[in-house]
Amino acid sequence: MINLRIAERVKTHAEEVDKYLMENGNKAIRLISFVTGSQAYGLDNPQSDVDTIHIVVPNTKGAALGYCPSIELHIKNENDIEEHAIIWTLNHMFEILDKGSDSLLPSLMTPYIYNNLTYSDYGIELISRVDWIAERVKENTMKALAGCALSRNHRRVLWSEEKRTAKECAMAHYWYGVIKNIQSGKYVREAYQDPDNIAHAREIRYGGDPTPLTAEQVQELEAIVNVKARKVDKEYADYAEDFQVRLLRNIVVNEAIG
Repeated sequence: MINLRIAERVKTHAEEVDKYLMENGNKAIRLISFVTGSQAYGLDNPQSDVDTIHIVVPNTKGAALGYCPSIELHIKNENDIEEHAIIWTLNHMFEILDKGSDSLLPSLMTPYIYNNLTYSDYGIELISRVDWIAERVKENTMKALAGCALSRNHRRVLWSEEKRTAKECAMAHYWYGVIKNIQSGKYVREAYQDPDNIAHAREIRYGGDPTPLTAEQVQELEAIVNVKARKVDKEYADYAEDFQVRLLRNIVVNEAIG
């Protein structure tokens, strides 16, 4: 079920990013926007703020100037709480996806996505290929998630502040469950949306004293992290290049017509 408040916040953030790009030289267009953080992981509550990621593509002016923004805007919500709108280039997004970043894969699997209407075909195509992209980079995905789980588990052991440790521990166990599902042959989408993973994370986060990963779980995750880095999958790299070239050509044509 779609939460209309979250959908509206994503739209508001996207409009603020469009305004920012226009007021700062008009060197790029926003392609697609989506949620990140607790809404993407299925760990949000009614009071959670909404943070977003916005993928932009340099237009002809931006390409000529080598425009490559990596910016974070701060946007107040209806409760005067500061939310974050992160701006990345399309090329950077493909690089992050190839590394199996936990900040992007689940974000692209939520219904909270706001396309640029002019280039919506490209946004729809990108979302339709998420499962394929995830399968192409499965090894790096597991390696990145294992690193996240280990990092959060380590911080849970070191920190004593109750609310933060509960969250850190929940995410460590959550990613561990995701990794086990990926290893069992499930698509990454199924692993992220597995009710058992989400329920377990919620139980640890909101109920009782959180416990760290077991020694066996830590050892298993360390083995994944220590696997020799895989070479970039050529099929994925070719698709990323082709997608960006096709989109840039379309932008050039639209600018010439307009």
